[in-house]
Amino acid sequence: MISFQPSPEERELRQLAREFAQSRLRPHARAAEQAGRPPEALAQESRELGLGGVALPEGWGGAGFSQVAACLVEEELAWGDPGLAVALGLREAALAFVADLLGEAPAGGPWEGPGVLLWPQVPDDPLAGSGITWTTQLQAAPQGERLSGSIGAAPGAQEAAWFLIPAARGERVVLLRLEGTAPGVERRPLRRPLGLAAAGWAEVALDGIAVGPGAVVWEGTVRDPAWVRARERAQLRVAAQLVGTARAALEYATQYAAQRQAFGQPIAQFQGISFMVAEMAMAVEAARNLVWYGAWRLDRGALPAGGAQALLHARGAALEVADRAVQVLGGHGYMADHPVEKWLRDARALGVAVWPETALEVEAASELGLAPGWVAGGAAGPGPVEGGAA
Repeated sequence: MISFQPSPEERELRQLAREFAQSRLRPHARAAEQAGRPPEALAQESRELGLGGVALPEGWGGAGFSQVAACLVEEELAWGDPGLAVALGLREAALAFVADLLGEAPAGGPWEGPGVLLWPQVPDDPLAGSGITWTTQLQAAPQGERLSGSIGAAPGAQEAAWFLIPAARGERVVLLRLEGTAPGVERRPLRRPLGLAAAGWAEVALDGIAVGPGAVVWEGTVRDPAWVRARERAQLRVAAQLVGTARAALEYATQYAAQRQAFGQPIAQFQGISFMVAEMAMAVEAARNLVWYGAWRLDRGALPAGGAQALLHARGAALEVADRAVQVLGGHGYMADHPVEKWLRDARALGVAVWPETALEVEAASELGLAPGWVAGGAAGPGPVEGGAA
């Protein structure tokens, strides 16, 4: 039997995240969006609290909590501000990915400083369903291997000290760690991104970068259980952030509808508004439960856990709820005097920031056994997941 009640420890952790989001993130949201980065004092405070890495193993500098606990925290942080939630958790998100691949390891060494996981997959992948088309390739050269390719606009790429980048090596995939200042790395900052502006967006071009043995963090296929687990954890993190964004828009629109007067009564008493807000509430609750279910399955070793389904549903719910929140506010919804227009922009950016929609659709179908397995480079894949728990 599944319990939908967090444990006392999880409730305390969620309350801590909620207080931080309300007292620290929301007041800085607009300023951070204008600056393109979080205030340094806020970033330091976030690092001291460690909320972005609650599910990281202790050996990697985290608290070792469950994925369910991590999703509870991410929802609260995104409820405070999606842009700051993403910006303040970029390094921890990257470390969580590599920790799933490598297991317990010291947190020091090459993982210090700000870092980010980049996902160089073709947006409308022509091999979706039978493989993955990477935009980065690792190829043999007379004096060792060279990495070439490009990564479209990605949050955190503007100021990261190091990158985690998957790349194709023949029919296999390698995960590389590159210094942001390595020769051949070119960053092209986005000055006016649609949303999540506090995360510091940039495009990254890789021009024949020499790759030594020490740069290869992991090698395998995208059907390896460790890779699937890492990808699912990353997807659930974004899904929880989308739920938090949707919940923020829902709560604001509900409060506005209860206070705004028209024809002598609150607009919430009109069916056109009340029915719409009720549908928004159902969408948020359904998305949250799907995220929790995926996190619960991942904590119990199930692969696939349902991360793609949760992310797809949360993406749709966040866009729908934020758009309807703007409608509830009418003309005011498009003004910066109210935060719903920002949440709509953030939801749209968060929904496409990392994971291509076409690829997610195929992954969601694969979780039901309705699509071929994936292997880097486009080779025919095996069954659902090799070695995954049911």
